[in-house]
Amino acid sequence: MPGTSSNVIVTSAGRANDRSALATVRALGVAGRRVVVVTSHPASLAAASRFAAQVIAMKFLNERDYGQEVRRIAADHDASVIFATSDAALRSLYPATDELMDKATLGDRARAVGLSTPESTELTASDIDETFANAVFPMIVKPRTKTPGGRAATRVDTRDELREALVNGGLVQPLILDTTRALSGIVWDGVLVASIQQRYLRTFPARAGTASAAITEPVNGAWAESLRTLLAQTNGIFQAQFVGPELIDLNLRPYGSMPLALTAGLNLPDLVCRLTAGESVDTVTGKVGVRYRWIDGDIRTLISDLRSGNRSIVDTITALVPRQGTAHSITTMSDPRPGLVRLRRGG
Repeated sequence: MPGTSSNVIVTSAGRANDRSALATVRALGVAGRRVVVVTSHPASLAAASRFAAQVIAMKFLNERDYGQEVRRIAADHDASVIFATSDAALRSLYPATDELMDKATLGDRARAVGLSTPESTELTASDIDETFANAVFPMIVKPRTKTPGGRAATRVDTRDELREALVNGGLVQPLILDTTRALSGIVWDGVLVASIQQRYLRTFPARAGTASAAITEPVNGAWAESLRTLLAQTNGIFQAQFVGPELIDLNLRPYGSMPLALTAGLNLPDLVCRLTAGESVDTVTGKVGVRYRWIDGDIRTLISDLRSGNRSIVDTITALVPRQGTAHSITTMSDPRPGLVRLRRGG
């Protein structure tokens, strides 16, 4: 990493993972660091934050050129750390992470350290009739790797939806109807320096998306040890997502619900800066019982559940009631402009 100053680069390629970039900027700003946002999206949430000391716009042409340009900017600003908050930015800056970011190879690596993963089949649209003659829906279709503007993990309920989701190929997995959890933290030099676990209360999209409401709970020790082993050759922030006992996704970067960690006592980006500078850091675990909401995503999920009959009016109203001490993804009184940008651009 270049330099040891208080300047830090936060970059995301395109609009993808915009909430992750915003969460990183806010956490670094709270820690008193000077944040330079490098973005290729004109309506970046991170760029709108009051904690963004400087915003540099650039085009995303390809991963090689993007990584080179961001490193040049970091050197010009004597930046101590570069936080890549999208998978495309991560690959362009830290290509050694490719194998763990590829969901096909991730399964083999995860099982080797004792983690269970769902049965997964790599297909194209032309394979559907032969491979899934007796298909059981619903299913999940996800790309092997995430790309700017590419498809996210998608729930499919019919053969036509499956065919559409596989236009560019992908991995097909059964939809597991169980509780979703995420174990996040920092692995540094083979040590699990920080850890926090959340249980998803609701997701957006409903029942097949990312956390729109969650609460922290005790860390699963077996998962934590397996992840420490899996990530022993990497340094930085991670988030591993589980449905029931199955590992379904792994992020090797800041993530959208990271404000929950900050409210629970873990400033993960600042810890990375301190570790990069060679500081001695005690092992820390997030507080249990802290809540999180991504308001606009959660409202859409609650409305969808109400309309489909999966939630009563009373349950919907109860879920909408604000709770003191809840961490929020975008909309906060202390940093309102990203929420206004989100509202103005409509999503």
